[in-house]
Amino acid sequence: MTMRQPQPTLITRFLLLMLAIPLLTATAFAGESELTQRDWMLELVDTLGLSFGLPDTPTDADYLLVLSGLRQFRFEAEDVYTPEEDEVSRMSFRNFGDFSGSAWLNGLSRPTRVQLRFTLPLGGRYRLTAGLRNGEHLFRVGGQELVVTGSATFTGLDVGEIDLEAGPQEVVVMLPPGGAIDYIELAATGLKPISPLHGWQPGTPLQWDDIRITLLQVFSLGDLLEETGTLITVEAEQLASFPVETFTITDIGYFGRPSGDLWLRTGALSARLDVSVELRDGGYYQPVVRLLGNPVAIDINRQTSLEIAGHPYLEDHPLPAQFFVPGTNLISLEFPPGGGLDRLSLTRLDSSASAGNRLLGLAPQSAPPNRSDLAHLTRLVAAFGSDR
Repeated sequence: MTMRQPQPTLITRFLLLMLAIPLLTATAFAGESELTQRDWMLELVDTLGLSFGLPDTPTDADYLLVLSGLRQFRFEAEDVYTPEEDEVSRMSFRNFGDFSGSAWLNGLSRPTRVQLRFTLPLGGRYRLTAGLRNGEHLFRVGGQELVVTGSATFTGLDVGEIDLEAGPQEVVVMLPPGGAIDYIELAATGLKPISPLHGWQPGTPLQWDDIRITLLQVFSLGDLLEETGTLITVEAEQLASFPVETFTITDIGYFGRPSGDLWLRTGALSARLDVSVELRDGGYYQPVVRLLGNPVAIDINRQTSLEIAGHPYLEDHPLPAQFFVPGTNLISLEFPPGGGLDRLSLTRLDSSASAGNRLLGLAPQSAPPNRSDLAHLTRLVAAFGSDR
C-alpha cells in the first residue's frame, strides 16, 4: 500500500487532532442503556450546528436529510401556502397543462398574495424555480424581489438565485390577475454526506466503527487514508447506455492511447455523460478520470461538484478522496465540444478500524461506546468544527 500526499490543511488538522484527542477507554457504566446510531446522529446534528434546519418535531428522516447533504427541495404550493390568509383557490383540472402534486393555486381577478411557508433543512445559495402560468409574478424571498413571467400554460421557470439560511422560510408570491402557481423548487450543490459505512440505521446499536467513519468525514480526513489493492474500473465505451446523439465510440489514438483501445467522444456540442458505479462496500475511494477537454464539470452523487481543466489529449486526473455509500453511485461529467472520456477508476482507501484509530488517535475498543464517550467526542467536534 502507498500513502498518498495529503493537503497541508489536512495535515494541520490531523496534528491538532492527535494532540487534542486522548485515547478513549470506553468502559461502560453499569446499568447504562445501549446506545444506538440515532444517539450519535442526533449528537452530530446538534454539535455541528445543523439543528436550525429541523422542524419543531423532527423525525429520523429529518436528521437523515440534514446529514445527507442533499440540497434539492420541491415544495408543492397547495401543501405550504397559508389557507387562513391567502385568497386563492385550490384547483385540480388540467385545462392549463399538467401539474405536480394534488392541486395548484389559482389567483383572483386582481393581484393576489400567496405566502409559502416551510422549513429549509440546509442553508446556502439556491437556484429558485417555479411552476407558473399567466402573467408577471413577483417573488419576495431572502430579502430580494424577483420577477418572472408565466405563459398561458403551466411552465417551469427560472426565478433567480437567492441566499437562504437553514430554518423556517417564507416565500411571498404576488400572483397577477388570473395567475397561478403549482410549485417552487430550491436547488444548490450538495454538501458532503456524513454517514456510517452502510448508511444510517437509527435503531441499530452504535459501534465504534460508526463513530470512526463519521468523524473521518466530519474532519475531512479521507485524503490521509492509504490505498488498498481494490481497484474498480469502468471503461467508457462499455457503458450499458450513453446518449448516442452526442457521444460516439471512437478508436482515435492521436489524442493519446485509450486504455481499452476505445473511448467516448463528443461532437460539435457540449454533452453530459452519466456513469453509474455499483459498490458492494461503502467507504472512501480515490476516483481517477482519464479524459480530454477543458473545462469538464463533474458532479458526484449530487453532493460534490468539481471542475477539471483537462488537456487537448487523454490524461489521468485524480479527484479528491470521496465517501461513497454501498449500492449505486452516480458520477456525471459535462464535456465541452470535442471532449471525451476514456475511463473512470475508483481505488478503495483503507477505512478500517485500525486506519481510523490511527488518524483519530483512538485506542482499539472492546466495549461499545457509552454516553461519556459521546460527550467527550462531541466536545471535540464542537472545538474543531467541520469544513462541511
